[in-house]
Amino acid sequence: MRRQPHLTSLQYNAQAMFAHNDTQAFMEKKFQPEDYKYIRQLARKDEAKGLEQAKKKAIVEHAQAKIDRRKAARDARRGKAAKVAGRVAAVELVFDKEKIKKLKGENLRDHMQAFQRAGAPNLQDMSLRTPVAKIREGLMESIDLHVDGKWKPNTISRLETIAEDSESVEEFDLEDGESDWEDVQE
Repeated sequence: MRRQPHLTSLQYNAQAMFAHNDTQAFMEKKFQPEDYKYIRQLARKDEAKGLEQAKKKAIVEHAQAKIDRRKAARDARRGKAAKVAGRVAAVELVFDKEKIKKLKGENLRDHMQAFQRAGAPNLQDMSLRTPVAKIREGLMESIDLHVDGKWKPNTISRLETIAEDSESVEEFDLEDGESDWEDVQE
């Protein structure tokens, strides 16, 4: 393959079988001129079928489909992240413990993220996978820190928050192990 880099897999296999089976010695002993003519005709028919071109085309189509799937997944992740960022940016910080106790699911997690962005010191290590009870406890503790004057929420505009989120999506894509070389089309 090093000496003939453009050799197709069918041609390589034929040459390997030719060498392994010692076909040359057999041909020298048994072949007549008509046999050579017949072998050449078979080779032309096989090449006319376009098997190798079809194989190369299938490989290219598979690679392109894989790239398209990755792009679609990346776009879906970015869209979802932007949607969540917009939702979290719209959250008004609630400093009423009774209202916090009533929050569930998505609203509770959105409030946790809003408090994290506002700089609540006790929530910085929590993730979205943290159990609901711990999130509620952390939010209650943040409210207590705010009431005691130990923590003051940062005042970040919503546009800055959304801009930060879009940057974190880009960082996530790079950390995900994907490279941008797939975006280049030849």
